[in-house]
Amino acid sequence: MDARDIANDYDALWRVMRDAKEGLVRIQVVPNPMRYILENFFAFTGNAQRFEDILQQLSAEDGTFRPLERFLNRGAHWDETNIAHIGWGQFNITYYLSKLEAVFQAVGHPEHYRLKMGLPEAQ
Repeated sequence: MDARDIANDYDALWRVMRDAKEGLVRIQVVPNPMRYILENFFAFTGNAQRFEDILQQLSAEDGTFRPLERFLNRGAHWDETNIAHIGWGQFNITYYLSKLEAVFQAVGHPEHYRLKMGLPEAQ
């Protein structure tokens, strides 16, 4: 049995991100697992308001992040006003991963990002 056979949903979402980093997943797929990873993490830690604050901060620092911030911050729900009209291919995987890492940095859990992405521990 492979470890992937017993992974939970949260681990499976991180697997998508690792596969995307390796070029095994189309770039258009990446925003959804990002959103679900962040929703799960912040729901589990009870920091939903902090999530919104961090996304707004990142958006203020980088205007190109604004469409992705709106997508990530709207949860799994949408309406005709908030539907994302975004060409997800406008961002590359490095950009997506840097923003995902920035969220975990801002909330004080950079080691969680590194662990889930299979990166070596920071020295």
